Amino acid sequence: MTASSQSEPRLSDRNNTLAQRCLLACDYRADLIRGDIPLPGNLKGLVAFAHRPLDTRSACVVVLPSTQVPTKDITLCRGVGASLVFTAGEARWDAWAQTSTEPRHLCSVRTVEVENYFRRNREEFAPGAIFRAKTWLRAGVGRQMDFVDTGLLPMLERDAGVRLLDLFERMVAVTMNALGWDTVPDADDDAHWLTKANFWLLAAKLLHDNRVARFINLDLQDVRTVFDRVGLHYNRQRPDPPKINGRLRALQEAAKFAAAPPHFSNISAETLGMLYEEALINPTTRKLLGTHRTPTYLVDYMLARLSGWIEALGYKRCHIFEPACGHAPFLSGALRILSDMLPASIADDQKQRHDFVRDHLRGYDNDPFALEIARLCLTLADIPNENGWVLEQTDMFAGRTLADEVGSATIILANPPFEKEQAAMFLQRTIPALRPGAIFGFVLPVNELTGAACAAVRHQLLTECEIKEISVFPDRMFKFASVETGIVLGRKHEGKRTTISPGILFRRVRESKMKDFRERYLSSWDTKVTSDWLGTSNQARLVVPELRQVWEACRAMLRCSSFADIGQGLIHRSKKDPRFPKGAITESRERLPGLVEGFASIDDSPDTHLQPTIWWLNLDKRTIRRPVAGTTLTIPQVILNYAPVDRDVWRLKAFIDRVGRPATSRMLLIRPRLAGLSLSCLWALCNSPVTNAYTFAVGSKRDIPAGLLRRMPVPDLDRKSTRLNSSH
Repeated sequence: MTASSQSEPRLSDRNNTLAQRCLLACDYRADLIRGDIPLPGNLKGLVAFAHRPLDTRSACVVVLPSTQVPTKDITLCRGVGASLVFTAGEARWDAWAQTSTEPRHLCSVRTVEVENYFRRNREEFAPGAIFRAKTWLRAGVGRQMDFVDTGLLPMLERDAGVRLLDLFERMVAVTMNALGWDTVPDADDDAHWLTKANFWLLAAKLLHDNRVARFINLDLQDVRTVFDRVGLHYNRQRPDPPKINGRLRALQEAAKFAAAPPHFSNISAETLGMLYEEALINPTTRKLLGTHRTPTYLVDYMLARLSGWIEALGYKRCHIFEPACGHAPFLSGALRILSDMLPASIADDQKQRHDFVRDHLRGYDNDPFALEIARLCLTLADIPNENGWVLEQTDMFAGRTLADEVGSATIILANPPFEKEQAAMFLQRTIPALRPGAIFGFVLPVNELTGAACAAVRHQLLTECEIKEISVFPDRMFKFASVETGIVLGRKHEGKRTTISPGILFRRVRESKMKDFRERYLSSWDTKVTSDWLGTSNQARLVVPELRQVWEACRAMLRCSSFADIGQGLIHRSKKDPRFPKGAITESRERLPGLVEGFASIDDSPDTHLQPTIWWLNLDKRTIRRPVAGTTLTIPQVILNYAPVDRDVWRLKAFIDRVGRPATSRMLLIRPRLAGLSLSCLWALCNSPVTNAYTFAVGSKRDIPAGLLRRMPVPDLDRKSTRLNSSH
């Protein structure tokens, strides 16, 4: 072997031709079998993709020349994202599974038998089969294949996201340093310019690294030309590049980082989500617009679960709309499904494919910068075409905007804003506007799945739609939000419904299982329910309690409110409230004039047979916004924590207060309604496995509201065995 061939291992002409013939026999399109994909280690081989874009998600098979240390070469190529790797020698080929750790040898095949080997495994090696196994197998969609490591793709995208975020933050830092800015400027115009200018430099790098025409030979440090070309690529009619305004040198310093490694030649559009949420959205925007990135694993899960319905719809009828699209995660994912569905007559023609998918995808958002990220995501998903996507800056709640767009779409995928009741408004306007047969997948706060505000529209949803799945997740699914979240997947009935749709899958993922869900889509528990049961027995609440059969068996029992008055403690005014007395103190750990003994916290409380630490509370009416049950004095009571003391099942701590002290809103106050009903009985009930199980299964993980306890079924407490002297 010559020195040249040693430094640049490549497939022999015979193996190159053989590999292409085998891949074509497995239904890979000729234009998606590429020998020009840069591979590390100066390797020259073939990479076969399921569809465009050519990235880590669509990469399926790599064929490498055989070397003395194949495992090293295969590991170097892990970033390509292909699940199946062949090392091709003159006498034999070896098949390997690419994994997130070490390559795993599958088998050896004599070179003369390679074509037969591919034919025998044609269905497993097919591009659609490998793509579905990589992205959807964890969700139960796709064929199980022993060479697909479902943990590989999430790892690659996570690592690429970290590298991309690190690069962007360094570019911003060096720009600020060159301008003499110690912190991000307070002025909105300057802050927006800083973010946008560096994002355009980064966009140029991604388009350059992915070998898009007009960017391949572009000098990334030629900032003016970079901005001109990115502007034209985004929007030929209105390029709107960032103004330079004497800041060229600072941007050139940032451009040096963009031009240097690492390179992102096969980065997927989905990877940009991390950059969108963690670097491009400031806290003010996040709070104002309710902006939170939909995690890629959740987008994949929802699309996987809906993929059968989408494919049955047919590519011509797929009109996909993502309101409040942010960085367009659902549109990017749906684009891949739609691309796989296209016939060769469209898929093989670059312009036809672009025109078709452009006309079948729409997105709206109220944040102009979010739309820039969305354009780049979709542009990366449609390389090498220029941006032409229908992404509009629109207030979807203005007039009939949302209803009209929903009514014209056949697939609606959305994670609407959670702030200011916007999620409830979204649901109330969307469900009535769905056209017959429309498929939908919504990410919603759990409050909208259970609360009174959306009760009527949930009844309509259960009556007029076929619900495929409801899944509920703990808080912190979104990195910068603490709200509990759920998803609803379904479709509108084509005609008038004559039968009840059975078998709605309900899944609950508790906090302890979130890692398992992210990695393998495992739930804490799941069950099947009918829409009839949800609509009647569950009063249109779309959250199914754990131990459902237990609570149904207890339905004939009396409620806890029959035996006890249950209320939350007092709520003081905010010190910012103009009605709040100047200089007043609401609570103190030390005794102060004018304050009375009470309870404000159980954070440092002892065991439940003792009492919580005494606080000193201000009961002046001017300091109290709502007294609720917290200002009543001298009535013996049981004190119960309002916030769970643990995020798992054992979450309650109840204490007996025979004096009847006041308490703040962090406590629930439980007072016997029946003369002679023992406080010890109520105390034991509150600390019991039954009450812990009920509040865990039926309530939320964040708080234990008084109404929840009032509704809890309990045995008949009006009996001699419980009517003991209250001193016991």
